[in-house]
Amino acid sequence: MGELAGPERDSVHGLLKAVLSPMGYQKVLDIMAADQELSDEGTNYASGYGAYTVALFGQPVASSPWMLQFGGHHLGLNITFVGNRAVCAPLHTGILPSKFIKNGKTIRGLGRENDKAFDLVATLTPEQLKAARIEHDVSDLVFGPGHADAKLVPQGVLGSSLSEAQRAILFSLASEWVGVLNEAHCAQRLEEIRRSLPETRFAWSGPTTHESDMNGESYFRLHGPTLLVEHAPQGNQGGYKLHVHTVMRDLGNDYAKSLIESNSC
Repeated sequence: MGELAGPERDSVHGLLKAVLSPMGYQKVLDIMAADQELSDEGTNYASGYGAYTVALFGQPVASSPWMLQFGGHHLGLNITFVGNRAVCAPLHTGILPSKFIKNGKTIRGLGRENDKAFDLVATLTPEQLKAARIEHDVSDLVFGPGHADAKLVPQGVLGSSLSEAQRAILFSLASEWVGVLNEAHCAQRLEEIRRSLPETRFAWSGPTTHESDMNGESYFRLHGPTLLVEHAPQGNQGGYKLHVHTVMRDLGNDYAKSLIESNSC
């Protein structure tokens, strides 16, 4: 992005606005703004607005698959288009710092993910919480970059054992990742996630409470038939409350693999 002129950068953002939902685009802006905060202070790696990259793979046409990739140190958007369908997976979002002030406004990047997860935990009965708890290093992102083939036995409380209200929170939590795409491209996927909630597990490691308006220090995971989401706070560079890594994978369909294969048959 640092190599592009102003109008060219505006075109990239116009593309992102078209492809992403308003929530998803704002999430990208918050992550980038946090990254710029670090860059202003000085980092030993490429950071800040100018370090973000944009790439197009293939021709952006409906007759053949193509992909938009946009990202930086704490962001990896991989959006593959197949006809009128789009898949945003794998998706990496992270942030450092998770809370900062910019132009007099407090920004809590990835704060909703944190708060919704703690809201869900607060509703769990002792039996449900016992089922949700797992022994897991809170910083360990099992399915992070380079680990697409990681094996993970489903753990945690099963959605079928949650109340309707609890499943609604679980769905809202999943939507923070799945809903990054615009409505036209994420509606079908969200409906798939909603239908599979009874088969989706919610796993938790770490404290069950957090300071209001701040990120907590806990790992959580959503693991369904086709959805895998991990949220892992990092202990370095400011600590668990300020440094977060997350990943979402569409199991069996990262980079729209299964969608492309089915369309070619």
